[in-house]
Amino acid sequence: TLLRWVSRRGSMTEAKDLGAMTVSILRGEDGRQRREVEQLVRWLQTQPRPDVVIVSNAMLAGIVRRLLTRKLVTRRRNRIDKRAYVVVLSGAGEEMVADLREATERTDEALLASVPAKYRAALVESLRLLSATPSAEAAE
Repeated sequence: TLLRWVSRRGSMTEAKDLGAMTVSILRGEDGRQRREVEQLVRWLQTQPRPDVVIVSNAMLAGIVRRLLTRKLVTRRRNRIDKRAYVVVLSGAGEEMVADLREATERTDEALLASVPAKYRAALVESLRLLSATPSAEAAE
């Protein structure tokens, strides 16, 4: 079949070749990917908000370490699964999220103020419909 033919032509990533990259990712902002992550963040800021962002476990560990250093989250062992951690927003993290929400609301208000009054309700309704999550029945 076509899929088998393509898979034979492709190359698989070998785990033995990923050691240096994994260590670098675990170093977070001190790793070699720092510039790439910063570039990605800048690019994402110019794009519509994604529905999903997929982050490797190694990169997630680096992100959590950075958030811990900035005291934006706290971490504790999971009571049920002692191998896992539970990461939650700290008071400072909650304040930052609240500040970001306020900034978002100000931006929304500025956007709406720039739209002629007779179109505002239609704009808000259109945005609401675009951002609505489809129901389970609609997905079937």
